[in-house]
Amino acid sequence: MQRGVIVSIQGYHYMTISELAREAINASCVGIRTDKHITLDNEHRVPIIGLKKVKVSDAKTEAYITPTIADVDEVTPWSDMVAIDYRACNKNLAAVSKHCRERKLTVVADIERYEDYQNMVDHGYYYEYVTTTFTVLRLLFRPNLRLLEKLAKVEKRVIAEGNYASRKDVKSAFECGAYAVCIGAAISNVYKLTKKYTSIPI
Repeated sequence: MQRGVIVSIQGYHYMTISELAREAINASCVGIRTDKHITLDNEHRVPIIGLKKVKVSDAKTEAYITPTIADVDEVTPWSDMVAIDYRACNKNLAAVSKHCRERKLTVVADIERYEDYQNMVDHGYYYEYVTTTFTVLRLLFRPNLRLLEKLAKVEKRVIAEGNYASRKDVKSAFECGAYAVCIGAAISNVYKLTKKYTSIPI
């Protein structure tokens, strides 16, 4: 995957995501992160980061992004890379990492804290990219630049993700050493984008 901006498009029907993805690619994004099997023609072809979100009772303490081997196997037939919950709370990490290594998959390790990164390095887990998908600053709607900067000092392929919503955010991420920046709701969540304006008192 080239350096640049990745667009995360999830939750819609796969045909809708395919259309949105083509428009994002026309605007020069370098990758699509999605939870649906989408179709891209040769003219609109960038790496697809696939994932599966599973329902959990507490997303703060339970892994929910492609957390098991079965989930990985479900996603990999239609994706170039697979995003996996690499937080320390994922009890399947050892088995999932071994499985991905044996199949030589391109793994995007989703983490929240530097401790998650340290945990996966200490255990020798298999991955190619690290991404700050989960963020302790989610309630403040700010990107975690401090974590990004710390990771960029020890990793060459860090994807900045989580509350990146402005040109300033993206510029700051690259200045902190991000390999790529993934933007989701700020681009692709029609409900949130519309609510931003319809909530204005009239």
